[in-house]
Amino acid sequence: MRSGSEVRSRRQVEIHPTAIVHPDAELGEGVMIGPYDISGSLGIPGQLEHPRVRQACARVLEVCQRRRKPCGTQLIDPTPEGVEAVFAQGYRFVVLASDVFLLWKWSERMRVLIDRTRQTARRPRTTHARAR
Repeated sequence: MRSGSEVRSRRQVEIHPTAIVHPDAELGEGVMIGPYDISGSLGIPGQLEHPRVRQACARVLEVCQRRRKPCGTQLIDPTPEGVEAVFAQGYRFVVLASDVFLLWKWSERMRVLIDRTRQTARRPRTTHARAR
């Protein structure tokens, strides 16, 4: 089984298209774009919709399409609409979240749960008069 190539930084976006276009390049089965990592290398961490991040990803995707190499990406918080959108853009596969992001989202939900529980615990309890 051959592996693929991963593009996760601005530097890789700058040099990777040349490698993908080169006919002797060994890219394995495809290319995976890491948009979160690319945003960090561009100095705009987490801004996945920023035009510079989108342009960097589009550049690699375009070259992959010309070379007929499958190209994938990652969705941090996947939705049916998000999955449809990446396939419509031309991606051939998608990673649906990751362990780090799953834990991050879980911890956000737990924080809300704990805050609500604390608020409930602080409310004064009412006592009911006992009927005689």
